[in-house]
Amino acid sequence: MTHPAANTADGAYQALKAMLMRYELAPGERLVHRDLAARLGVSVVPLREAFSRLVQEGYLRHVPKVGYSVQEIG
Repeated sequence: MTHPAANTADGAYQALKAMLMRYELAPGERLVHRDLAARLGVSVVPLREAFSRLVQEGYLRHVPKVGYSVQEIG
């Protein structure tokens, strides 16, 4: 599914957050930049900015040299 508004960091953030709220990205799921960038129709740079914002808000978890995953809630 392509999200046209996802061509900016804010658009990517909004699209990812919506996917998280709909459980399209499962808790504990490891996120792959290339796959999500293709899915959203966005480059990796705005996607990384969105990931960083979602980490700050507690939706994603970042482990250096491992990557990002969806934060377990509970």
